[in-house]
Amino acid sequence: MLLVLIPGLIWGASFLFIAEGLRSIGPNGVAFVRILIGFMTLALFPRAWKSVPPSEWLGIVVVGTLWMGLPLALVPHAEQYVSSAITGMLNAAVPLFAAIVATIVARQLPPRGVLAGLVVVGIAYVLITVAAGRVGATRASANNFLIPPVALLLGVTLRGEHVARLAVAGAAVAVTGAWLMQRARLSAPSTRLLLPS
Repeated sequence: MLLVLIPGLIWGASFLFIAEGLRSIGPNGVAFVRILIGFMTLALFPRAWKSVPPSEWLGIVVVGTLWMGLPLALVPHAEQYVSSAITGMLNAAVPLFAAIVATIVARQLPPRGVLAGLVVVGIAYVLITVAAGRVGATRASANNFLIPPVALLLGVTLRGEHVARLAVAGAAVAVTGAWLMQRARLSAPSTRLLLPS
C-alpha cells in the first residue's frame, strides 16, 4: 500500500512545486532542475553507473526523450497557462494509457470491470476538458490515482487557485473509474485477445 501511496503523494505535490518554481526560474529552468535532481539522485547509487552497450543507446535516447524529456519540459510550460490543480488532474490519464499499452503488449482484453472503468474514465476526461517492474504496468500506475486529488487539494489550499465544480466532478469520476479498473484487475482473470503477430 505504501508503494502506491507515497509516489502518489510525491507526484501529486510535484505540480505545486512546478508552479512555485515557475516564479523564480521559469519553465526551462524547472525542466533543467528536475532532470538535474534525477541525475544527482542516480549518481548516489553505484549500481546505476554500469556501462551500456552502444547498440542500446538509440532505444535509451528514444525512451528517455518520450518518457522523461518531453513531459519534464512541457508540463512547466503548460502550467504557465493552466493551474497546477488542473494539470495534476489531467495527469490522471496515465493509468488509462498504461491499461491500453498493457492490453496491446499482453494481447489480452481487460476484464469487464476494467472496461467499465475505462468508459467511466473516458467520461471523466470529457468533463475535465470541458471545464478547462514489480507488479506490472497497469498495477504500477495505480499511484497516479492519487495525483488528481492531491494536486487539486494543494493547488486550492496552498496557492488559492480557483477550480470549477465541473473539474472537481471530473476528477472524482476519473478516480472512481481508475479505482474500478484497479479493483477489477486484481480480482478477475483476463480474457485472451487475438491480435495479429
